[in-house]
This record gives sequence, C-alpha cells and structure tokens, in this order.
Amino acid sequence: MPTTLHVDPIRGCVYVSATGRFTNETYAATIQAILNHPDRKPEFAEVWDGLRLRHFAFTPAILDVYRQFMVAYQNAGLLTQGRIAVLARQEEIRTMAVLLDKISSKYVQREIRLFVRAADAEAWLGLAPDTFADITRENTGHVVALSDPAEPGDAVRRAG
Repeated sequence: MPTTLHVDPIRGCVYVSATGRFTNETYAATIQAILNHPDRKPEFAEVWDGLRLRHFAFTPAILDVYRQFMVAYQNAGLLTQGRIAVLARQEEIRTMAVLLDKISSKYVQREIRLFVRAADAEAWLGLAPDTFADITRENTGHVVALSDPAEPGDAVRRAG
C-alpha cells in the first residue's frame, strides 16, 4: 500500500500515513508533495505515521537530500513551522527522525516529538481525539497517494 498524504486545511494539519515499504525516494516525493501542496500552509502541524510501516529502507544519502530540501524550501518560505509529530515504534525510524530534526534546526525553529500512541500525538498537537482516524476515514482535505518507484504504480498519483 502506498504512502498517503492528507492535507486538511480545516484542521490545519498534514497527515502522512506510511505503510508497506518506505525508502529515500518515497520520503523525497512525500516532502516535495507536502511543501508544494497548494492548500498547505507552513504553520500547519505535520504528522508522520509510521506505525504500520513494514519495511524502512533509508540510506545515509537521504541526509544530503534533506539538507538540499531545507535550503531550497527555506529560500521559498515554505518550510513547516508548525509542530511535527512522528508516530513510530521501530527504533530506526525514531533515530532517523532525531537526525532529520537536528539538520532542520539549522534552517527553521519548530518542535518535533516522537510518539507511540496516536492519542498522545493528537493531544500534543491540540487536535481532538481520533482526528487522525477521522482524516483517513473521511479522506479529509486533499489526498495524494505516493508509491515507492520500486513498486508498481506511479511515484506520485492523485487519489480521491
């Protein structure tokens, strides 16, 4: 199943649900889709839900790609300034989130926190309970499905 991006302008939230395989390429495509989405504002909260991820395949090359994004999107004024919640149990995902936070802190001041429970992340972001479930169930906002280029399907395709 692809990574799904929900941009919900009513709740002021971007919700990314990563399932299946997640690679450098998937991450780069997701970042680009978020930062270039016409309904997204830099102050929106972001949620990266990796609780159902089955294969996390980042390589160190992603760190340089991420730095390049930070510079390019900082100059365009598009970097996320709101809080970012990362939902993950796998230690490698949690470690990567900390590394990316260290890199991004040179470009923008924002808070990134790691969570294991969606309810804790929703509370920290000031969202109502079950907001993430509502967003995905309702296909709230604009939805973009992203698949790993190694999997069948386009790298980015519109859904909904």
